[in-house]
Amino acid sequence: MFNLLSILIHVINSIFSGVYTSQFLKSRQNKKRTIILWSITYFIAQMVIFEAIQSRYQFNDVESAIINVLLLVGMQCMFFRKGTSGQLFVCFSFVAGKEIVKYIASVLSVTLGAVGARIMDTLLMQGKIVTKTQVELTNNILIFVMSLASAIIYALVLGIYLILINKKYVRKEYQLQVHENVFLILPSIAAICISITLKMMIVTVENGTTTLIYDTVPETLFWIPMICILLLCGVIANVMLFQNVVQYHEENRKRTLLENQIQHMQKEVQEIQDIYTDMRGLRHDLRGHISNI
Repeated sequence: MFNLLSILIHVINSIFSGVYTSQFLKSRQNKKRTIILWSITYFIAQMVIFEAIQSRYQFNDVESAIINVLLLVGMQCMFFRKGTSGQLFVCFSFVAGKEIVKYIASVLSVTLGAVGARIMDTLLMQGKIVTKTQVELTNNILIFVMSLASAIIYALVLGIYLILINKKYVRKEYQLQVHENVFLILPSIAAICISITLKMMIVTVENGTTTLIYDTVPETLFWIPMICILLLCGVIANVMLFQNVVQYHEENRKRTLLENQIQHMQKEVQEIQDIYTDMRGLRHDLRGHISNI
């Protein structure tokens, strides 16, 4: 049986990735239709790869990240025009965002889990739930509420991250060079690598028992979300820096072009003045010649 929170996150990723990609790339057909088809296809692909197949053949974290990027690249080629600048940045920035935001949602889920356990204990102690059926029903309700709350936080943080990138990435028509592509995607790759490291730190297995770092080091409930937020801010800041550099070079190019035009005009004015001087000299010579005649 699929986990409710996983399904909700797959739905959010499907919709957000379609909307986000459509802001940067040109679709092959109607934009709304493309987003709908993208969302459906991406959701099915996630369920098949990361739920059905991964339940039998476990992917490690590096393989999952690579599959995520390749899946997005393949879908871009399917639904959007090829050769568009910024395709790799869109893929890596989205994958980095969803992988990092996932840990913010996981911290919330752990916190809500502790709150849910206290509520369950209180209800049991007060005798408000007695039978096994009541316990199962209450537990299912708490799981549903916690999953929904975690999904809402996930969608909210991921949405803000994607909106800020879309807003700060002003010159979407600018054709990126190879070194500019590398400059843009490096922070996202770093964020993905850090997310893989965080997972290794958060979940440990000793003697067949799974242990969370939140249980052994409670301070991580604060520091891990803080690290994740800083990573997201780093990707956004890198986009802002790149846009400022592009704008500076664009203004510098326009200023150089204007200076060349001014120099050309000054040269033409000087040539006209020289012609006028020659004409005045010729007129003076003609007057002298006419007087001699």
